[in-house]
Amino acid sequence: TNGGLLWINGLNYLVPSGGVNFTNGSVSASTLYYAYGYMSGGTMTGELSTTGYALSSIGIPQKVGDATRTLVGMLYTTGGAQFVSQDGNLQVLSWSQRALRRTRTQFSADRTTTSPTFAELNTEIRNSFLVWANENLDFATTGSFQCAANQSAASQISFDGAAGEQESCALSNNSGINRGPLAIKGTKVGLSEGLHFATLLGARDSGTATWHYINTNATAQCTITIS
Repeated sequence: TNGGLLWINGLNYLVPSGGVNFTNGSVSASTLYYAYGYMSGGTMTGELSTTGYALSSIGIPQKVGDATRTLVGMLYTTGGAQFVSQDGNLQVLSWSQRALRRTRTQFSADRTTTSPTFAELNTEIRNSFLVWANENLDFATTGSFQCAANQSAASQISFDGAAGEQESCALSNNSGINRGPLAIKGTKVGLSEGLHFATLLGARDSGTATWHYINTNATAQCTITIS
C-alpha cells in the first residue's frame, strides 16, 4: 500500500517500475475475476482467477488454497470480455489503493412515468460498480423534474433493482409551479462483495411526470453520482 513492495508467500518482492500486466486473452465475458500477483522465475506476474481469497494469519489476502498468490484487485469483464473503468462502469478495483473514485451517469432524453408506484425511469442512467465486502459508498442525484397542475411526483435511488432507499425527493404542484429540483444524498451500507448497480426510480399520483436531460437555466440535467 502506497509503496513498492508486495508480500508474497512470506517475503516482500519489489514491484517492477512498469507495473504488472493482466491480459484479457483467456477471460470469459460478464464474469467476476480476482487479480493476484505471484513470482514466476524471479519475475512478478499477474494472474486472473475466479477463485476467491482469504486473509492469512497476518492479514495478507491470498488466493484460497494457494499462498503463492497475493490479491491485488478485482474486476468484472464486459459482455465483450474487456476491462472497463469509466463513468457508468467502475468494474476494476484495487485492493490496496482505496482512493476515492466517482462514476456519474445522466439521461440523454427526457424520461417519463405514469406509474403510481416507484419504477425505474430508464436503464441508461444505471451506474455499475464493484465493492469489497463491508465497503460503504456515497450516492447522490441532482437535476430537475416536473408534474402537471395539482399533481405530485417523487424520486428514489435503487440498488440492484431492489426497493428504493429511504432517502427521496418529492414535488407537489399545488401552486402552479410544475418544476422542481431533484436532490437526493445518502450512504449505502451492507452491499455484498462484487458487482452492483444504482438506478433512478420515479412515481407520480396521476398523469405523467417528467425527469429532464437538458441542462439549461430553466432545467437541470438528471444525474446519478456514486463515490
